[in-house]
Amino acid sequence: MKSSRVLIFGDSIGQGFYDEVNGGWVQRLQREYIAKDIAGESEINIINLSVSGHSSNEVLDRIESEAKSRAKEDVLTILAIGTNDTYERDGARRTDEANFERNITEIIKTAKTFGEVIVVGLNACVDERVQPTAWDRTLAYKNELLRRYEKILESVAKLNNVDFIPLWEITNEAQINVETLPDGIHPNAQGHEIIYNEVKKKLAERIDE
Repeated sequence: MKSSRVLIFGDSIGQGFYDEVNGGWVQRLQREYIAKDIAGESEINIINLSVSGHSSNEVLDRIESEAKSRAKEDVLTILAIGTNDTYERDGARRTDEANFERNITEIIKTAKTFGEVIVVGLNACVDERVQPTAWDRTLAYKNELLRRYEKILESVAKLNNVDFIPLWEITNEAQINVETLPDGIHPNAQGHEIIYNEVKKKLAERIDE
């Protein structure tokens, strides 16, 4: 990997919501690579650009300016978005599938102008806890939609020759065995650990190239 900066664009899950232990999967990565830098083993700088509530629409609006301001050299961009595109408010989808596909395509194309790209899939949810959500009775998430939108992410990543990290299956299986989604959509510490491990493996592959 040529780049020494990793830019992560995500939403509240990327911000680390509900991980009171370690602050989320991105902060785990940051701590790991800070320790490696101090030890002289790596010079990777991970920059978290996740914003709670953001969907592909907001990331498309800001990715060029955010990346450009930090791209003194090639960067690797990790895209961890899509969950908020799937929700329905009063029965209306936030981002329909066609527009989501277009948004992700444009986001990847923009990110590739600055360097390499990794696309992260979508976390599973607990349907009965988020239809509707406890914090907003007009808002609902569905596993059916999360799976469909993850397939769109995978397809667009493949078409654009960038790495993809699937999450739905592994996070759904984890929730069956242990509590990882206390509010139905945001991972707790155990849930963030799962995402961290999957992203860490792929990132290590890119760094070792």
